[in-house]
Amino acid sequence: MLEPPFVDRDRELRALENLVTSYRPLPIYLYGPEGCGKSRLLREFVTRSRGRSDVIALYVDFSGYDARRAVDLDSILRSSLVSHNRFISAFLDTIRSLNMSLNYEDVLSVSLSFLADIAARAMTREEVRGKGLILVYDDLTRGVGDLRTLANILKSLYNYIQEAPPRYGLGFLNVVVTTSEGTSLREVSRHTYVSRPMLVWNLSKDSFEDLFRRLNPPESVSFSDTWRLLGGNPRKLWELVKMYSWDLESMTRDHYDRVRRIVRRAVNMGLGDLLRRAAMDIAYLDEAKGSDVEALIDFLVEENMIIELGLTIYGDRVEQDLEIGVGRYYAWQIPMYRELVLKTLSSSL
Repeated sequence: MLEPPFVDRDRELRALENLVTSYRPLPIYLYGPEGCGKSRLLREFVTRSRGRSDVIALYVDFSGYDARRAVDLDSILRSSLVSHNRFISAFLDTIRSLNMSLNYEDVLSVSLSFLADIAARAMTREEVRGKGLILVYDDLTRGVGDLRTLANILKSLYNYIQEAPPRYGLGFLNVVVTTSEGTSLREVSRHTYVSRPMLVWNLSKDSFEDLFRRLNPPESVSFSDTWRLLGGNPRKLWELVKMYSWDLESMTRDHYDRVRRIVRRAVNMGLGDLLRRAAMDIAYLDEAKGSDVEALIDFLVEENMIIELGLTIYGDRVEQDLEIGVGRYYAWQIPMYRELVLKTLSSSL
């Protein structure tokens, strides 16, 4: 098994399907903690779309790309999923006929619209003409690496959503972009040419326990300890199984050095006391005011230690759970971080 079982995401799948299978005038921006299941949810959606007659979905994973390298377009396809068999051959034929490669450093903002253009051209084939086209660009921020370029890409995609359907006879064109990186969320929220960022969250406690039991934990590993440290994050649970052989102590030790460096920087910035309060009770960040608190929030978001909580993909808010560091407006990316922060602050650093 290369990835964990797909557990209890039916509600998100229905919300995603409702969101992307009819015309949307703006790129759809999804975000969530690293490892919460965004990529798996999107790949599952594309796979399940194979039986549909009205839409074609293309998934491309940008997490492994480096904006400083030139990337051949065929390599993009190797990481992609396409929901329509006839579209696959049309898409490949169109790419090969262009005989081009993309340079991310110079033309990344153009290249993603170019990829959309290729997909749209492929859809002019008789067997797929008139269908809706859904393009999913997963972890785009990591591949881009630059907020200004990201903003330019999103604006370019917004323009393309309007232009491509009449040009190529599409039913509609929707674009889904995802990220786990917190700083880009603020940049995106400033612009009117992208949807409000929508949150994809971790598994609920019951669903996380279901996944935990399916993975056959040894009797020595308690669910309560696993929940307390990982807080419903399916990829972290998978790492615990495959990389650490269910050894929570070993996993915690491996995360300690990174957290310790971050805590030292916060202390050197004069934010140690505020950080301790936030680690003891994440609700402190919801309620406290002042420039020092804002500086701490900015620092922790930039370091991907905490995440800002907006409305979810189905329009409600994540339930608060202070036991695992989930407040109303902020949460620790994984609960383990808050425990390691407190451990580090209680030591000599």
